[in-house]
Amino acid sequence: MCSSDLSESAGSELRSVNHVDRLSANFDHHDPALGGKVIDQVYGRLLEGCPVVRSSAHGGFAVVSRHAEILEVERDCSRFSSADGVLYPPHAGRPRSIPIEFDGAEHTAYRRLFMEVLSLPRVRRLEPYLRMLVRRILDEFAAGSDDDFVQHVAVQIPARAVGHLLGFGESANEQLQSFATNVVEHAGTPTMLT
Repeated sequence: MCSSDLSESAGSELRSVNHVDRLSANFDHHDPALGGKVIDQVYGRLLEGCPVVRSSAHGGFAVVSRHAEILEVERDCSRFSSADGVLYPPHAGRPRSIPIEFDGAEHTAYRRLFMEVLSLPRVRRLEPYLRMLVRRILDEFAAGSDDDFVQHVAVQIPARAVGHLLGFGESANEQLQSFATNVVEHAGTPTMLT
């Protein structure tokens, strides 16, 4: 390794530490630096600290980082409502997402619509396929050179699993993933279903 390689490596490591410090102190889930190893280090620091931290990004919000506190928030819709939206910052004019952006009886009514399709017996029948799918996608990700976990894993697994659940074959995966991404990115806009 030559001295310029060492210098570049040290500079990259320093930038990573600076991003970790900055994002740990003022978390911003839209920050482009929050990728690769940085995300693991930031979440590690969030988990080590107070379970609820404030961020000033995007006008301010709270980050709940630990499982027990997340469950508490999920179960108390009188103090922690999802009815005003779960995307932050909010996307103006976007209709609410079913069932996640409804509370109480409305949430329960919408959730019942999904219960048969996502019932335990039905999901158990899908388990062998889901295990194979997750292994395959993680193996492909690990063998690749791109570190975009969201695009190559987190987006792929749900889109493919839902496609399989609905009876679409593997050939529909790219189209389903594109449709799902379009809906999420353009929810509530005229381009949502184009």
